[in-house]
Amino acid sequence: MVSSSEAITSKNSTFTSDLLNQTMQGAKSKYLDSVSITTSSLQNGGSAATIANQLGLVNRLTVSVAGTVEVDLSLTDLYALNQLWLANAPYTKIGAGDNQQNITAGIQMPLWFPNTSNETQISAYYSAVTNADNTTLSLTANYQAGVPRRTALHYTKYTQNTSGVDDTSLGNWNHDFQSLGNVSGVMFNMSTVSGGSTLIADSGLQQVGIEIDGVNNVLLYEVNELPSLTNNYTGQLYTSQENSPASIANLDNYVWLPIKENIPQNSWIKINAMAGVNAESIADLVIQQIPF
Repeated sequence: MVSSSEAITSKNSTFTSDLLNQTMQGAKSKYLDSVSITTSSLQNGGSAATIANQLGLVNRLTVSVAGTVEVDLSLTDLYALNQLWLANAPYTKIGAGDNQQNITAGIQMPLWFPNTSNETQISAYYSAVTNADNTTLSLTANYQAGVPRRTALHYTKYTQNTSGVDDTSLGNWNHDFQSLGNVSGVMFNMSTVSGGSTLIADSGLQQVGIEIDGVNNVLLYEVNELPSLTNNYTGQLYTSQENSPASIANLDNYVWLPIKENIPQNSWIKINAMAGVNAESIADLVIQQIPF
């Protein structure tokens, strides 16, 4: 009984259009732990790309089982989850001249799926990279013979615009749902972040609260408090990672709320927020662990 892997794409496979419904054959007989994702490109011309550009090469990733989508997010979202939740710092490099190499590597998509006779498929959606060509994508499935966990992951991105602004109540943005699994964390993404000339009161999100089964604000935080919270075994790697050649802090727009004592499966959950910007697109990504 040993760990194993399966190449979903060939290594450094040319990626210039959507790659859809790639079946992971090993998932029919083995525990699917994760998928490793690597992208690369060459600088095209004298102007360099950025890591933000390079991450944007894959603007959406989905994983489905028997046609049901279990994971749905962008590569940039996954980059943020790797640092804030998994405490995994991906490897990134940007070239500084024509035909020099750009790389994002070490990004993991955790899945924790038990083996199943149904088709498990991954899709990667393409978006052109500014100032780059010769774009490639490598996807590798990582399997284990044993079953180290008895919960399968489910996380899909939810997006909604804020409605109005406030400084006293959490009534400008919400996400209502019944949990499919035990909820272990929520990642938020916003465009307007506080700092410098942007006051805390003018950030996309000021405060977030979670209502559970009708009990209001079981969890309530100012957004700027969230980086202080630790995961079960690690803290949050809250770094901008790679700022050259432009000042692109890829994590500035993300905050992570870890929930050490998970919200139980089948709970009715309402995530509420106080906004400082009207009609701004705010997204959350709820990490759910479904027992099997």
